[in-house]
Amino acid sequence: MTHETREAWLLEAVQQMAVWFPEGGLPKLQVSVGVQSGASTLATCFYPVEDVCNIFVSPALKPEEATRLLDVLLHELVHAHGHVAGFNGHGKEFGAVARDLGLTGKNTATVASEELIERLQPIAQHLGEFPHKPMDLAETGLGPSGKPKQTTRQRKSQCPSCGYTARIAKKWMDMGMPTCPCGTLMEEAE
Repeated sequence: MTHETREAWLLEAVQQMAVWFPEGGLPKLQVSVGVQSGASTLATCFYPVEDVCNIFVSPALKPEEATRLLDVLLHELVHAHGHVAGFNGHGKEFGAVARDLGLTGKNTATVASEELIERLQPIAQHLGEFPHKPMDLAETGLGPSGKPKQTTRQRKSQCPSCGYTARIAKKWMDMGMPTCPCGTLMEEAE
């Protein structure tokens, strides 16, 4: 099957997975691709605006990783289901539903179990190629969320004698390494 738009592919995917939820377990949905608010966020579910949940998946997701795209979408469907069932966020209710569906890992960053991957593969094959050219946000100097990468991280320095460590801005390292409290000149650590 081929889809002309990403939204058509995503909506068909939702229809395929909606049967895994109880009758009336999902609200009306709109699904699309959009840049995310968090640096490592892969998708977001916004609760009803006029009784419609909006799910946005990151444009950084790769079309050739269809089962990963589907498990990210399933995570957001659990959020949409939570709105209908009366819970929000990544709490224990979310975790229980996610585990029942085959999602594993931390509630805030689930991944598909081997069993779920087996359930998702036929859906991915039925849907065909995701009609999307992924955005490589890293090449643009942006992180997965579309925000600029932080470039002012502190560098680790360590005393070669006693192992004492400290974090120092690159600017100060370039001016000269500090002396450890034991009296030894510190070195930049890997």
